[in-house]
Formats: sequence, structure tokens, C-alpha cells
Amino acid sequence: MRRLTLVLLGCAIALTPSTAWAKEIAGVSVCAADGCQEVTDQAAWPHLAEGGAAASAPARPLEHFRVQFRVDADSETVRFWYLAVPARGLAQAEDGSWMTLTPASRKALLGLTQGRVPLAAGEMPPGVDLPPPRVDEVFSPAETAAASGSGDASPWPWLGGAALAALGLALIASRRRGGGAPAPLPQ
Repeated sequence: MRRLTLVLLGCAIALTPSTAWAKEIAGVSVCAADGCQEVTDQAAWPHLAEGGAAASAPARPLEHFRVQFRVDADSETVRFWYLAVPARGLAQAEDGSWMTLTPASRKALLGLTQGRVPLAAGEMPPGVDLPPPRVDEVFSPAETAAASGSGDASPWPWLGGAALAALGLALIASRRRGGGAPAPLPQ
């Protein structure tokens, strides 16, 4: 559930202007061995909340930082966190899954953690790899169109049919106006 919250938060941030989204985040702090420090630069908040693509767990625990969020959601405050390893460009969500940091989030974290003492590797919870995605069916619109015979078909039969229909309607209209057969063609 927490990973879903992080992913949804990242999607919302990506689709919303950063100044509008920053108003929803009540606070962000980055924790290290030397304590937690509140991030006062609100322009950095959306970058810190961005989630990247799924990644494999590292072979061993790493020194890391804890990034904590407080988000005002209606009448309650939602809290979530992730562990960041900015030197490796990785983040571990609360559920233990791993993802890559986006370039913007990595840059922001490198700046915020510069000179700080990271949390010890032994304090990192064990990570989990997400199962590989399972593909049940592959859909290709181009293949579907080719199979139905309408993929690269020429438009001329359709245009010819439309022209014949227009000509037929014009003849019907002229007969109704003239009240009889069309005038014979001059010889």
C-alpha cells in the first residue's frame, strides 16, 4: 500500500505543476546518522517525491538516507518514507521494493546529503525484488489492421464510392426539381 502511495504521489506530481503540488506536501525531511533535517526548499519537494523505474535489490545492504514526507490529505496527514542511496541512484520503498532515482531526485538528494553521515548499512531492511512483469497478450494495432485487410488499403475505392453516391444524389435532386426526365444531350 505504501509503495502504491509513493507511485501515485509520483504520478500526481508529474501531472501537476510543481508550485501547485508543493502546497499539498506539508513537509519533507532527510534523515542521516547525524539526525533529521527539514528540507526548507519547497521547490525540491516534488523532485524528492518522484519515483523511478523498478530496480533489482543490491547484493548487500548499503549506507543510506531516509527521506520522510508529510502530506496533507483532506482532514488527515499521511506520512510515508523511502530509503535513498543517492550515490548509486537507488531508492528502497517502505515495502522493501527497489527503484531507480530520477535524475532530478538524485541531484536534489546529492545536494541535501552532501557532508552528512549516512545511516549504517546494517540498519537497512532487507530488500525484495519485484517479480518480473507477466505478459498475457501482446496487442499491436498495426498487425490488427493488416490482418483485417484495412491496414495499407488504397483510399481510391472509398473516394470513388463517395463520388458515385454524390452523383446519384445529385441526379435524384435534379429530377425532383425538374419534375421529369433530364433534358436530352445536344448532338
